[in-house]
Amino acid sequence: MFVVFAGTAGSGKSSLVASFSDWIRKEVGLKISVVNLDPGAEALPYQPDFDIRQLFTIREIMQKYGLGPNGAFLKAAELLGEYSREIIRHKVFRSFSDYILIDTPGQLEMFLFRPEGTQFLKKLERLRPVLIVYIVDGSLAPHPEDLLTSYMLSLMLQAKSELQVVTVINKVDLVSEEDMKTIRLLIENPEEFAKSVADKVGGIAGDMIMDLIKIVEMYAPPERAILVSAKTKEGLRELYDLVHEVYCSCGDLT
Repeated sequence: MFVVFAGTAGSGKSSLVASFSDWIRKEVGLKISVVNLDPGAEALPYQPDFDIRQLFTIREIMQKYGLGPNGAFLKAAELLGEYSREIIRHKVFRSFSDYILIDTPGQLEMFLFRPEGTQFLKKLERLRPVLIVYIVDGSLAPHPEDLLTSYMLSLMLQAKSELQVVTVINKVDLVSEEDMKTIRLLIENPEEFAKSVADKVGGIAGDMIMDLIKIVEMYAPPERAILVSAKTKEGLRELYDLVHEVYCSCGDLT
């Protein structure tokens, strides 16, 4: 299975890929490969088996095409499409690894707003199943409107990619018990989440939360809250169990 880690900048994708791959190798004894698809990464906390920076980097794109950082990432999406066959021919994508973990840029535009990103994921799906693990930064919990906005990006990603997406909350080592309850409500009981934050958020933002929650209730699949910490490795067993359930289709994810 390909396990694609996606999320906004600073959510801890690379750190979680590093911790999770190390945990699986040590605790479960499975063969894991790791792929970096972030051409803007300056340093990585893991040793990738394939690194897109061997083909192009954001710095190189900026210099070659005279683009700023944002434009360079959009150009990188085009290059991902152009190089897709070459990338997928790399031995790691056809290896006998039990799981291939894929790290992606924090600039979600590559997958949300550019067809090349979703087309690349579709090509991967022809080789083996693809699961997207969408990471929400748990430190957003004190600000319910920000937490909800980040969570809703996972619904957009699922709609655009037409692939299975599961949500994971990272950085729980920085989250209070009260905020953990808020996070669990958002994922497991959106209606109660809206009621619990109604007094905290007023004005237009509060009204928007109530309206957005209706969308979440309509389109979010039933799932249980998975809270992890890439730093302390808390919750990695639960994350592995979730990935395994999807892999063997023996769980309902709730």
